[in-house]
Amino acid sequence: ISTRTTGAALDGGKSYLITFPKIWPAPNELPMSSALVVRVHGKDLKQVVLQSADGTSLRKLDRIQLASGGSAEFVIPTEYLHTEHGKKVKNGLWLNGDAPFTVTTFVRWNGNGESSLHLPVQSLDTSYTVSSWFVDRYGSQGSELRPGQIIVSAVEDGTVVSITPTVDIPAGPDIQAISSGQTGICTLNAGESILILPAIQPLLVKEFLSDISGTHISANKKIAVISGHTKASVPRYPDLLPANGPDAGPASFVRAPFHETQLPDGMADTLFVTIPIAYSVKRITGTANPEFGIDDDRGDVVRILALHDSTMVYKCRQDGNGFIAVRRLNRGESHIEMTQETATTWRTTKPAHVTQYGKSWFNGGELSGEQTSMRANGYPTMTSVPPVSRWTQYARIESDTSGMDCFVGLVFPTSELINLRVNGNPLAATFGSMLRTIACGSFSYVRTQITSGLTIEGRSGARFMAWTWGSRDSAGVEGRSYASTAGLSFDAECPGTTEVSHEMSSCGVFRVTVQSDTNECSRRKSIDVRGSARTTIIEESPTRVVLEITPESYDSNQIISVDVEALTGSVTTARYSFLADNIVASPRVVGLAGLPALGIRCIDVTLTNARLTGISPTTVTRLELAHNELVNPPSFGEITSSEKKTAEVCVRRTTEKLVDTLFVVTDCRRIPVMFFDFTLTSIDEDAVAGLEILDVRPLPATDGEVLVNVTSRDAVLTQFEVTNMLGQNVTYAVGGALCPLQPGINTVHLNVASLSPGTYFVGVAGRPSTVLVVR
Repeated sequence: ISTRTTGAALDGGKSYLITFPKIWPAPNELPMSSALVVRVHGKDLKQVVLQSADGTSLRKLDRIQLASGGSAEFVIPTEYLHTEHGKKVKNGLWLNGDAPFTVTTFVRWNGNGESSLHLPVQSLDTSYTVSSWFVDRYGSQGSELRPGQIIVSAVEDGTVVSITPTVDIPAGPDIQAISSGQTGICTLNAGESILILPAIQPLLVKEFLSDISGTHISANKKIAVISGHTKASVPRYPDLLPANGPDAGPASFVRAPFHETQLPDGMADTLFVTIPIAYSVKRITGTANPEFGIDDDRGDVVRILALHDSTMVYKCRQDGNGFIAVRRLNRGESHIEMTQETATTWRTTKPAHVTQYGKSWFNGGELSGEQTSMRANGYPTMTSVPPVSRWTQYARIESDTSGMDCFVGLVFPTSELINLRVNGNPLAATFGSMLRTIACGSFSYVRTQITSGLTIEGRSGARFMAWTWGSRDSAGVEGRSYASTAGLSFDAECPGTTEVSHEMSSCGVFRVTVQSDTNECSRRKSIDVRGSARTTIIEESPTRVVLEITPESYDSNQIISVDVEALTGSVTTARYSFLADNIVASPRVVGLAGLPALGIRCIDVTLTNARLTGISPTTVTRLELAHNELVNPPSFGEITSSEKKTAEVCVRRTTEKLVDTLFVVTDCRRIPVMFFDFTLTSIDEDAVAGLEILDVRPLPATDGEVLVNVTSRDAVLTQFEVTNMLGQNVTYAVGGALCPLQPGINTVHLNVASLSPGTYFVGVAGRPSTVLVVR
């Protein structure tokens, strides 16, 4: 029995299930030629396969070969967007690669753009608390109402999803109405997803009371969750821009859909760093006018979302002299910093999630309608801020070549500067003039515009966080923006532990206990039992699982592995070796010709324990015959490894059967060890000893075929045959090493698919050396 713990790959995963959210554009906002894009990257990735969740391929764009690893893109039809609230659909996409890779999706729509880094299946979990935004409105007489959105996807059949919203959820085709604070349930199968939109209450439009943030999504199996908005401004903007005058029109051009793949609650933590999102120099902020319904457009919005009651939020003082208390939160509540203009360190007393929003922008001269030729606009974004414990060691950042201003932001411990590389060069040499420090925590950061891709790596264990931002401002309805994390660590350090222990009863039944402490990050994500074994769950709780693992067969040795993956991505593997009882007898075949009915014949039988030395003894509980009767059968009792015991065995013939089998019964097995043939007078034991069958076992790929490893001490064995218990030759096919068999080990394939169930001798002519049982 052995146990080991390893970290998970830093560079993503090999399997993903991704979905696209709902896009709700204005009538004059049209999709670009490549409106939906899936971008993959892996250092060692050579092949990636894309397939629809419904099993169909996508216009033959279902496989991309990469000569030596790198990046590739898939363009996805817009039919894969979600459209209808509460309806289960199979419009997700499976991606599978031959090496770990990352997946980023892009939405490219005039007036509507966004990007998101997705989680591999291995990193998904069963509990999420989402971030979104309030219900927004624009257009003449407030005609266009736009809510937040949540998309839930399942990777396994029979996934029961529980939804506890913070605002009312209306009924849909496959979901019942759910009141705020209550829990509703829907069931998804593998590849299915469902779009959830909140109810719209006109009096709460543009108020955070209509925000679905804090909604808790849980399931009995792994799920993926995306959350965000169908089309909103950040912060509040009026329905029309300019607010009045002849040029006043629907203010869709400061609103956009934004979304982000939600991190599981198990990835939450207590230390975060935010840095300002970068935009084009065209943006001039600080001129917003509340009189016309525009909130402060400076800086970014930062949301701290609590997962536990009595969570205190602390923010670094700008002078770096410690932290100041900001707010106490209960589960599902948020602290929202509406105007965060500087890089800042945040702390919480209990694990939380942090989300950052880029703001909308409008510069229209006089908002009353004058100087409209000066009008310019920009769009909002949304991105997660992973905790410091989830920072990564590798990120690939691609610039968007479709007319965007593209930027990258990096934050890292100042002490790790010497270990960071950008395209293989020291970060200090590449971005030295752009380095800035952050108080409270000795962090530094870089923000810069990029025109081509970057590879960022941390050496000697150095970690960092990276975001990529893009915007196309001052372009009317043709503008758009995006923001996304550029990397995520799946093996972050965790103060908790996951332990695997066991107890073993007789016959190789292992009772395995997986115990995690109460730290969220040490909770188990999955348990995978590999090997030929039956698994029964005896006990299950959030921190403890007890499994009973029983070998499928006691007739052969088994190696059973239990892989326990924690939420950190670390994997603890316990390997259990079951060694089958192995008793052999001498002689193996006895001729009993002439024995009359009820006659008795006694022979000396030697039993040998052929299990490995050092293994616990095997206890022979009794001897049995298949058909006839044993007279005063001896008791062999406990036999240690390699030990031989001899006793007299007497057979009384009570049936007319021509053959019989002697079984040794142990605690775990009923082992056939000797064969009696009532048609033979004697057996040439010397001839039998010349051919030893080392192994007879089924071939995994061919039903009815067995593999026989034979060792021969004769110079040449000229014939190989299969006979039945009556000594008659039977038809069979031989492949592999054909006769003559040479001295040493030979491998023979026997096709026994045509043999009737029964017992057969396998050996050379006249030398029945072992027995093949066909069931």
